[in-house]
Amino acid sequence: MKIKDLRAKSAKDLEELLKTTTQKIADSTFYHAQSRSKNVKEVKELRRRRARIITVLKEK
Repeated sequence: MKIKDLRAKSAKDLEELLKTTTQKIADSTFYHAQSRSKNVKEVKELRRRRARIITVLKEK
């Protein structure tokens, strides 16, 4: 998700997106630890997305 898209969302939507992203990070980390994950870059991408969301929330 691009930063423009995140800035267009409301604070409530961003908080909900932050919760789901954090849950996806936990799930992906769990699957990766069990060697069931094929996409190893997914956790890194999710962490970056979470950082972007937090940054936009702080701006608002």
